[in-house]
Amino acid sequence: MNQTQVNTDVIATIEDYYLVALLSSVFCVCGIIISTYIVILIHRAKPRLRTVHRLLVSNTCFASIFYSVITMINYIVFIFAQWETSNTGCKWRAYLAYVGIAGVLHSYMIQAISRICSCVFSTTHRWLTTTKTHFCLIAVQWLIVFVITLSTLITHDVRYRPQKLCFIPIEKTLHVVCAIFAYYTIPLATTIVIYVFIFCRMKKTIKINNTYQRVKRDLEALRNIIFLIGIYIASGLPSIIYFFSPSKYPYLINLVTQSLAVTLATSATVLLDREICRLITTSLCRTTFVVPFNNPHSIISKGQAYCH
Repeated sequence: MNQTQVNTDVIATIEDYYLVALLSSVFCVCGIIISTYIVILIHRAKPRLRTVHRLLVSNTCFASIFYSVITMINYIVFIFAQWETSNTGCKWRAYLAYVGIAGVLHSYMIQAISRICSCVFSTTHRWLTTTKTHFCLIAVQWLIVFVITLSTLITHDVRYRPQKLCFIPIEKTLHVVCAIFAYYTIPLATTIVIYVFIFCRMKKTIKINNTYQRVKRDLEALRNIIFLIGIYIASGLPSIIYFFSPSKYPYLINLVTQSLAVTLATSATVLLDREICRLITTSLCRTTFVVPFNNPHSIISKGQAYCH
């Protein structure tokens, strides 16, 4: 234990965080812009496109924005407000950071729960697929997230340490393991298990004309979510390496990959979702002004703009 303490105490100086903070902030800003744009597009879309799936996508975007904002605030305080040395402030920054990452991962878990309700129980329990039910599901998700991360506030494991970000110290092994399982492993594993179950069920579905298109849609959604899960699994590898072998570079890489994973997952949401891609294309086309070649003085109003 003493050797572990020594390893973690000399892990990095504040200068080592400059590039990490810059890269993480760039990724966070990109994530905020993309997530905000998606939410605005969904809000302004036609009512028929405001489905429960879009509601859950908006929830994931909100979680990504929350995480990105808190991450940037933590770096700003850490680098530019070094006079802030209170344990209480450090605990709250750690708490909100864990709420952010847990909120993102749990938002994908409730997307999986929603999908299984749609695929398995839509005919027998239609109320499970209603918008009201999904609002309740989102509320429960955030309640769980705020509760399971409370250990950061009520224990004394997180405290101010000079030239260290406010996180659970690696030497608090039990707390670290519990946090990894609660914030990361459980939501990811649950999501994977649900989609494996859905995939196995889809393979047994008879491909008749009135069900084939739905099966195809569900399998496409399965492919998308598995791709997103793969991003977060890859981003967790530096954390695992750092946990078993505490050293500077896995720790610093882990800080960057967390922000990168959130931004990549948000970008993938845009690229993999046909309806959202269509909304973006439509939005860009509406802002394209076309002037006839044979009449350069004529101006087409925004309402008359069109896209080739």
